[in-house]
Amino acid sequence: MVPTARPRYQITDTGEVSEMLDVAEAVWPDRGRKELLLCLAALGRDRLAERRLEHEATARRDRQRVALTRADDLVDAGVLLDEAAWR
Repeated sequence: MVPTARPRYQITDTGEVSEMLDVAEAVWPDRGRKELLLCLAALGRDRLAERRLEHEATARRDRQRVALTRADDLVDAGVLLDEAAWR
């Protein structure tokens, strides 16, 4: 065992873990159980990253919607459209 200050995790191939690995094995039959576990972890990471991006995009759209709603109160469109404003 290599010395490390990092945490280590022990996972036993039973119960739900075994079921998850069985499903993964059907998708990636050429990989060993340990590699399948890493593939599942990577797949979960990717899905969570997608969710985070979706959440950020939704939050950004909500902020934009609020800003556009407030824009009418903050900006006089008539002044912007007047030719004098652009000279």
